Amino acid sequence: MGISSDVVSGEEHKAIQNESWQHLASHSVSQSAAPITVKGEVGGNVTIFHLNEGPVEFFYFQRGTEYVNGYHSTKPLNDSVPWPNTRLSEDKRTLYMYNLNISHSGNYECYVNKNHERDVIQYIVHLNVTAKYTVPEVKMNCNGLSCMVTCSSYGGYPKNSMSWSIPGSQKVWKEVDSNVTEDPNTMMMNIVSTAYFNCSNGELQHNRCSVGEVTSDMFRVCE
Repeated sequence: MGISSDVVSGEEHKAIQNESWQHLASHSVSQSAAPITVKGEVGGNVTIFHLNEGPVEFFYFQRGTEYVNGYHSTKPLNDSVPWPNTRLSEDKRTLYMYNLNISHSGNYECYVNKNHERDVIQYIVHLNVTAKYTVPEVKMNCNGLSCMVTCSSYGGYPKNSMSWSIPGSQKVWKEVDSNVTEDPNTMMMNIVSTAYFNCSNGELQHNRCSVGEVTSDMFRVCE
C-alpha cells in the first residue's frame, strides 16, 4: 500500500532533505514485499542491488540518512557524493559495492521510480559481511608431567569460539582459558584458547582445534 508523503517516517523525511532529492517528498512511497539479503566477505565484492526492469527515472540508495549512490535521469547530482567503493552499472539498474569491510554490514534503503510513475518503491537491503578465521595455530609447552596447549585463530567475523577435538578420556584435559577480542580498526575477531593436558597416561594423538569449519592440523601432545 502506498504511503502518502505527509506520513513518511521522520527518518525517511530527514534522509531526503538533500536538494537533489527534494522531489521524493512529492511521491507516495510503497515498500517492496520482503527485505533483500546480500552476503559478502571482507575484501570482496557484491551486487548489492539489481532492478530487473527499467528504464529508471531515479535511483536513490542510502544507509540511515547517509547517501550511498544514486542516479537521476534529468537532474544533476552535484551535491550528492557517492561512496568511493560503489559503482552503478551503465544502465543504472545495478549497484556494485567492492572492497568490503565489516563496517559495511547493516540495513540499506533503496528508492526507485520507473517511467515517471507516481509511486516510489522502497526496497530494504540487508548486507551481511563476514570474514573467515585463519587456520588455528597450535603452540604447546610441556614439562613431562603435563602440557599447556594454546590454539589461536585471527581475523574472523562474526564472533565465534574455539572448539577442541581430543579423542579419549575427557579426564586427561580441560580448557583453562579462552579469550575473544575485537580489533578496533577492522572490527574482526581474534580467538585464543588454552587447554591443560595431564600426561600421566602417555601420548594423546589425533587432536585438533577448530573455529566453525576452519580446523587446525592434527597434533600430538604428551609425546
